[in-house]
Amino acid sequence: MVDIRIPKIVVIGGGTGSSIVLKGLKKYDCNLFAIVPMGDSGGSSGRLREELGILSAGEIRQRLIALAGQPENELVNLLDYRFEKGNELKGHNLGNLLIAGLTEFYGSQEKAIETLCRMVNAKGKIVPSTWDRFELVAEYENGKRITGEHFIDESDETGRISRLYTQPIAKANLQAIEAIKNADFIIFGPGDLYSSVLHNIVVDGIAQAIRESRAKKILICNLMTTEETKGMDLQDFIDEMEKYIGAKVIDTVVVNSKELPAEAVKMHENMGHFPVKAVVNDTKVGISQGDLLAEEPYKKINSDVLQRSVLRHNADKLGSLLISLIQGE
Repeated sequence: MVDIRIPKIVVIGGGTGSSIVLKGLKKYDCNLFAIVPMGDSGGSSGRLREELGILSAGEIRQRLIALAGQPENELVNLLDYRFEKGNELKGHNLGNLLIAGLTEFYGSQEKAIETLCRMVNAKGKIVPSTWDRFELVAEYENGKRITGEHFIDESDETGRISRLYTQPIAKANLQAIEAIKNADFIIFGPGDLYSSVLHNIVVDGIAQAIRESRAKKILICNLMTTEETKGMDLQDFIDEMEKYIGAKVIDTVVVNSKELPAEAVKMHENMGHFPVKAVVNDTKVGISQGDLLAEEPYKKINSDVLQRSVLRHNADKLGSLLISLIQGE
């Protein structure tokens, strides 16, 4: 008898990477859960957190757009509009401000997210990793400590991060724990290893839930290193993930096999970023690869003050490979 049960897929990460995964998977018959990092301290999100206490508005906005049932819906297009003028408004996304406004209106950010999910007909559930306010802290091999997700993300430290944690201790959202424990598949990344992916996992209770989950665990290899991961290859990523999870859990890694365009690679190298070498020494980890590359390099608008990756995965290609892995289990 054929098992026609719809798979439960949890995506753990942050930034653009997780949004690409969700966009790629939402067209398939699956139950999607996006675990969202809640310590975002940069750009528009950071300003709203300091001024109004709104947590990770940008991360939530990106998931709303990624999961939207009608991507061409006028509201969905407006969510990503970024103001280019005005002393107070410049740099803010309209979607971030809408999240902030609905949070004040309902007196609950959770209610605001639920309302917006209905408005965009989200094909999945957005699940904050925690509702606690905290700072993400990174300690480096040289003993230096950097506080704040944004500052870790754009740090010019040359050494590696030896310890990542929340200050104060942030307790996991029970909905996040439930989603992870009940998942059939857990997908990590792509995205900044420490400030996006591990950002979720260092929340108290998340790592334990991952260890206890019987889900197959899939890690998507980043295309390029960043300030956080200088000199790291894919095995280093696996080792760091499993260090914070507290067990050897990665079953499969997904790797882009298409050659990266030389001009875009050069742009990254000028920023000190280099292609991640797909080195995997652990023989128990499976490797699935294919052409996963977006056709055109990303171009950001002038009002966006944050550093962005030029090379990115293609949502349709990535979704197709992932669903073939999932259906093949």
